[in-house]
Amino acid sequence: SQSSQQYFDLNIPLPPSGRKHQAQMCQARLRQLGYHGIAFCHNSFGGRLIPERDGADKTLPWDQLLPSEADKESESNFGRQNSLGTKVYRRLNIVIEEVSDVCQLLLPSTADAQQASRELFQKYDIVSLQPMNEPVLQSMCELLSQSNEAKSSNNL
Repeated sequence: SQSSQQYFDLNIPLPPSGRKHQAQMCQARLRQLGYHGIAFCHNSFGGRLIPERDGADKTLPWDQLLPSEADKESESNFGRQNSLGTKVYRRLNIVIEEVSDVCQLLLPSTADAQQASRELFQKYDIVSLQPMNEPVLQSMCELLSQSNEAKSSNNL
């Protein structure tokens, strides 16, 4: 018989106070339930990302997400493993309601803005975009499609 594996994306908010304790309890409980990975999420609204507000080291610092110092040393390019054997990720979810915010987010107007966005995104393991209406979704799809086409033609 062929075994099928299902993946679930649980979005469990952490309260502003007591984050470290809540993160540890959540990781332990999910590990008991058989989960091997957990992504803690920061939600940002609109197309303007501000490093002081939205940066991963500010919103989801590793010292609040991982139980021990040993965990923090196991830095990798995608998540970090905790002492329970669970992979811990940091996720940025960007909620977009206006078409104008799509362009601002996906096509920053200056080299400095492009660099700032790239640096902010690189601190997160997962970046998700959440369109709140059909025009925003359509704009995202068009811009991402154009971006992929441009990358493909550059590789020829």
